[in-house]
This record gives sequence, C-alpha cells and structure tokens, in this order.
Amino acid sequence: MKTKQVYYSNSLEKMPKEWKLIKLGEKNVSDIKYGKANPNLKGKIPVIGSSGIYDYTSKALVYPPVIIVGRKGNAGAVLLQKEPCWPSDTTFYLKVKTSELDNNYLFLVLKMKEMSGDIAKTTLPSLTRDFLSSQIIPVPPLVEQRGIAEVLRIVDEAIQRTDAVITKVEELKRGLRQ
Repeated sequence: MKTKQVYYSNSLEKMPKEWKLIKLGEKNVSDIKYGKANPNLKGKIPVIGSSGIYDYTSKALVYPPVIIVGRKGNAGAVLLQKEPCWPSDTTFYLKVKTSELDNNYLFLVLKMKEMSGDIAKTTLPSLTRDFLSSQIIPVPPLVEQRGIAEVLRIVDEAIQRTDAVITKVEELKRGLRQ
C-alpha cells in the first residue's frame, strides 16, 4: 500500500494513498448548525446540552443520525444521537451530507480530536462554528471507516467495563478498610 505524507491533527502522519482529507465545514460534507433553546414542552424527546441529556420535550428539532458537539461549557464534547432529539443552544449539531462519510466513524474521529484546546480555555469554555468547520478529517474508503468505527467501539466498551471493575474494586477496598 503506497502512502503519502500529509498534515492533519497538528502532526505529520503517513496516510494511505486512497484516503482523502476533507474539511468538515465544506458544504457538500456536512451542515453545521446551532442548537436552539429548550422549548420547555414536556415529552419524551431528549433535550441535549454540552454534557448530554438534561431534559425532555414533546417535539424534535433534528432526526437521526446527528452528531452533537458541545459549544459552551463542556466545549468539544461529542455525542452521536441515534434517535430524534432537540440539541440545545449550548451545542452545534452536524448532519453528514455525503455518502462517503460514515456517521459512526466521524463521531469517533471528532471524539478523539482535541477540540477543547486553547480556543476553549476561558471562564466559560466555548467553541466557534468557524473552528469546527475548519477541522480536517482523514477519510478512508467507506468499508475501512466502518471497520475502524467497529474496532474503536469495541475498545471503548472494554475500557468502560474495565473502569466499572476498577470502581467496584475501589469501593470494596474502602469497605474493607472501614
């Protein structure tokens, strides 16, 4: 497999020749929109802020799949929503517009990016739409994206299970000390 050298994610990486680089905000790649204020209509549709679900409403602002990115507070936090939802005004939401980009893959790439870096280090951490739009994403062929996303999902689940075991062991140790 031939590779070429390209810059992305602030470092020099080798990337396979058949991979592409895309800018997230290109109009044929994704729509990046601001979330809206909570409509305060009680229901079963999740209202999602920068830190996750914080309320429920009766109508959806967007339909799945949608990627939600924290804009204020928990800036740079990334969620993949697979059910209708209402992204709040502390978030951006992305709808993928190209069939060359898998939502699960994009979600995991964004989750691994350091989007809450220097731009978000203020009293109220925040991200700008321009910053999010300018993010460069390495895009392998669709089959590889799906494979990468599946492997990363499995690793993430294993990490969560390990963390849960560590928490239980720590609780057990505290109980034994008492």
